[in-house]
Amino acid sequence: MLTVLLCLLAAGARAQTGDIAKNRAIAQNLVIRAQKEPDSKKRIALYTEAAKYNPRLEIIFINRGVAYSELRQWDKAVADCGSALALNPENATALNNRGYYYQWLGKWKESKADLDAVVALNDDFHHPYCNLMNYWWGHRRDKRRALHNLDLCLKNGSAEVLRLKRLVYDPNEDGHFLQGLNETPEFKAIIARY
Repeated sequence: MLTVLLCLLAAGARAQTGDIAKNRAIAQNLVIRAQKEPDSKKRIALYTEAAKYNPRLEIIFINRGVAYSELRQWDKAVADCGSALALNPENATALNNRGYYYQWLGKWKESKADLDAVVALNDDFHHPYCNLMNYWWGHRRDKRRALHNLDLCLKNGSAEVLRLKRLVYDPNEDGHFLQGLNETPEFKAIIARY
């Protein structure tokens, strides 16, 4: 009788392991489809479906947060970064993105805490410096620190210099936070250097 019970338990464990692998594969396929989808709302739906199959995959929540941010749904974007951070509190991308989304909500203290945490984790990652530039100018009007972070951002993110150069003047992107600073000779000199 004990042998039969142990065999049944082992068979159940094998079936459960197979289900987990199957669910992970389904989630991964949904993530790949979502990454190719240009429509933010459709991406959100695909990531939401993927989360049902593998709620422990951080990239689902990070990427869905990005899709929410494209729709200017900042609270939902922040919540998704929080979900990714619940899975991995040291996820630099989730911390950086949440710090940026907090800026759009006017939650500057929370933004600064997240961005400082990213720099502490990886000071070569250029995104937090771009967002700290927004913080120092958009919230504090500290020109020296804003320009210093612009320089660090461009120095560490050379692959994205052209994209960044466009964003710092776009009023719907980082330019929203940098109005006034992005017209100064000092700002233009740093931009021209890269």
